[in-house]
Amino acid sequence: MTALPKAPLGFRFVREHHVRKAWEFRRVYRQGGRAGGHFVSVVVVPNRLPHARLGLSVSKKVGGAVRRNKIKRMIREAFRLTRWEIEARAGGVDVVVIPNLAEGHYPLADLMSELPQVTERAFERAGKGRRRSGSRRPPAKRRKGRQQ
Repeated sequence: MTALPKAPLGFRFVREHHVRKAWEFRRVYRQGGRAGGHFVSVVVVPNRLPHARLGLSVSKKVGGAVRRNKIKRMIREAFRLTRWEIEARAGGVDVVVIPNLAEGHYPLADLMSELPQVTERAFERAGKGRRRSGSRRPPAKRRKGRQQ
């Protein structure tokens, strides 16, 4: 039996290319720019790494475990094959991909064409001052007649 040739290093999807920790997902959701396409919605935030990283958020609303895993495999493959294009457009970014619930079928070719475009739009929105200050509430108004 002959061994299969290894994938070129550039097309491998290694651990360093994954967003894994809960705090990393929280950072992306809090600070990231958002954009949606036909198949997926994307949240993107710049990272300080020379490469893009992928995080997946697939809800149980999408379906059972078999369906969720199939969708995750398709999105991972599309990211693996288009990672260079994403890095050329946006640089080192953390990308969290959320599949759209209404879509029943996720063709790889369509995901590969949509993912870099949606990622670039989200990256542009991330740079347009979406930073939030500490509190979301406006300061409380003082009532008349109360002395402090």
